[in-house]
Amino acid sequence: MTVLAGPRIHRRRLERTMASIASRPGVAIATQMASKALLDESHPANLGVYAGKQSDSDATRDRVDTAPTLILAGVVMSDFLTGFFTHEFDPAAAIELGIDEARVGDDIFYDVHLQDSLRLVDEILAMRGERAALPPATPPVPEVLALDRRVPVTHEELWPTLSAWLRPGTTVVAEAGTAFYGAVGMNLPDDCELLGQPVWSSIGYTLPATLGAMLAAPGRDTVLVIGDGSAQLTISELGTILARGLAPTILLIDNAGYTVERLIRSPDAVYQDITAWDWTALPAALGAPDTFVAKASTLVDLDLALAAARAQDGAALIHVTIDRDDAPPLLARIASGLN
Repeated sequence: MTVLAGPRIHRRRLERTMASIASRPGVAIATQMASKALLDESHPANLGVYAGKQSDSDATRDRVDTAPTLILAGVVMSDFLTGFFTHEFDPAAAIELGIDEARVGDDIFYDVHLQDSLRLVDEILAMRGERAALPPATPPVPEVLALDRRVPVTHEELWPTLSAWLRPGTTVVAEAGTAFYGAVGMNLPDDCELLGQPVWSSIGYTLPATLGAMLAAPGRDTVLVIGDGSAQLTISELGTILARGLAPTILLIDNAGYTVERLIRSPDAVYQDITAWDWTALPAALGAPDTFVAKASTLVDLDLALAAARAQDGAALIHVTIDRDDAPPLLARIASGLN
């Protein structure tokens, strides 16, 4: 049995139920982009992210597309989930568990809430057999390209570097655009969460979302990765974050504008450019002059800045400069499929 899990599992706080289902024999769990890390990525039942032809791997895609029994649990049927309609599974043939209804074949059962339908799935699996004797999970070791790190930061090296630096139990907040598609490609440590907004892609969302996430889970490590164009929309919330004494680590990706839009259409259009800001001066301008700030244009700079940020008691802002046209591999593949 294969389960394709979506962000509504988070909304109903059903992560433990999903983990219990994942422990049953013969069960594999794939997630859509918006629910990456719903199940620890080191878990043997975790297939990774499904997105049609843009899936984590051919094995992930095949397991979902050819599943004899496929359960869509709390998914949002969107172009991102289907890899812009490159999926091969038939949604009508799957069992669909929604927020407040369930569908099996042509039969729709109303007023069946997701927490109840998912619990029933777990109970049925429990009656069929014991929990799987899973081998000890070995978390994947992020590849950090360390031959010569006196080179410019690129997306190819940024995300493995960040993945290796993250600690278990971190909330990673990734802005729509290059940041989110880079984060989706990371191997996250156990008990991490990825917060983003890939469905509506409303840029500027993650700065206030970081504030909310840190107020909701005080004491949890929080890392925000946000692009320069997005940050300019809601940067005032950084002042609120710092005034409240919260301590996120913020990686501000400066790629001179809207790279995600350049990849889709009109890369040299004037409306893809933004006004250059002095990003490391912002914390002081917003009333927090003691905030740790650093600039990183090479991998050595990034290594030193992350190490220094880890040593801080307070917030840290790292201004990371990346070439205008550079993009994470996943985003580049998606964009090429749209053109």
